Amino acid sequence: MPDRSVPGSGGGAARGSPAAPGGGALPRPPGSGVSPEGNPLQSDTPTRLYEAPNCREVAEFIGAMNLLPGVMEQSAGGRARVDAGPLGRFEVAVDEVAPARGAQVSIALRPEKIHLQWGPPSGAGNALAGRLSAKAYFGDRSHYFVEVEGLEKLIAVARQNVDRKLVESDVIGEAVWVSWKPEAAILLTG
Repeated sequence: MPDRSVPGSGGGAARGSPAAPGGGALPRPPGSGVSPEGNPLQSDTPTRLYEAPNCREVAEFIGAMNLLPGVMEQSAGGRARVDAGPLGRFEVAVDEVAPARGAQVSIALRPEKIHLQWGPPSGAGNALAGRLSAKAYFGDRSHYFVEVEGLEKLIAVARQNVDRKLVESDVIGEAVWVSWKPEAAILLTG
């Protein structure tokens, strides 16, 4: 019978999985959680921890996250409008009760939820102009980092390389635009 253990685990249960009596790994419970320093912040499914973190700490702990600070302006019909000062006003879809008007919030965006364009986006309400600051090619995907005036950190964008491309055409320093759908953003308080 072939050995189906995780390489480097010494056989039996996968590393980090408790061993069941008689060998093999016990199944993990359906929920997972984030507990930095032993204080539980959110206990949920892995998908919800990634796609719907309940606070900034969880959002930044589980994968890369871009954060745009702002002030809650208004909410109606499952949409919230956030005033991000010199960056502009942005719309975010809200699943639950939106924060109160005037509350300090952050628009949280995962890199793969952001669209990168080399020209102004047509019809995109949520968009920022910037300059391409850095890029990394990984074969199946590319990571781009965009400098936006008024933000301390670069905006990280991840794109699948679905088209075959043999010529480097992305020039560091050139003008680019980032945009996103209201449903792609997460509204975090604080």
